[in-house]
Amino acid sequence: MSKSLLKKTNYFYIDESGSILNDSPVFILGCTRTDTPDRIEASIKQLLNEFEDEIYFAPMIDDIRSQGFHAVENHFDVRAAFFKQLPVMNFRSFFCILNKNKSPIKEMIDRNEETEIYLLALDKLLKGRFNNHKDNNSFVFEELQFQKGSQQKILDQYFAPYMKDGNVSYTIVGKDNTNLATVDYMNYIFFSIITAKKVEQVQRMVDNLELVKPKIALINFLNTDTFLTRRLEYDARKIIQLYSG
Repeated sequence: MSKSLLKKTNYFYIDESGSILNDSPVFILGCTRTDTPDRIEASIKQLLNEFEDEIYFAPMIDDIRSQGFHAVENHFDVRAAFFKQLPVMNFRSFFCILNKNKSPIKEMIDRNEETEIYLLALDKLLKGRFNNHKDNNSFVFEELQFQKGSQQKILDQYFAPYMKDGNVSYTIVGKDNTNLATVDYMNYIFFSIITAKKVEQVQRMVDNLELVKPKIALINFLNTDTFLTRRLEYDARKIIQLYSG
């Protein structure tokens, strides 16, 4: 049996919240890492089965099936059920958060440097995540559209220095990939808190942040290159403060 087959495989699921060039004030690039993707997928599919078996969800089950688990689209009852599952799923999460209205990101957006911003955020998100050459590392990206260049070429550029060791692979998938729901929902917590006018208006998201704290390994605030790690206390107001610079 080849050595590569004997290695453990870490799976990284990468998704964004907001967009680099739209009117949203924030762009979040999030990542969840797991070595048991099958277990996570099974948990999510089981949750869907439970919705299909409950009469309460019957009026919205077609929407649930067509939407999948995407927090911004899902009914709040669906979101509540998914958030209850997140703390017991096996993953660690990492985030890079950009304030698009502050330097240096604002100036880069003004110069239409979408690709450069994405690569910068991606490096902050993933650098140091897969230094262990004893493991295989598989990266799964949700499909994105860029004004200049393709996502595939951008990822080829980023991963080129890492390919020589043969333990890195990456792929682009659609929104129907089940395991992307984990990072989608984690991103939604941060996006909701950061874009709220007052923290008290999103108390449920603040409570959800408390639930998933053990899952968060690192947050990078790109504008000031500030890192908040799991050794520090994650707090909604602290996150807003660091985001605002």
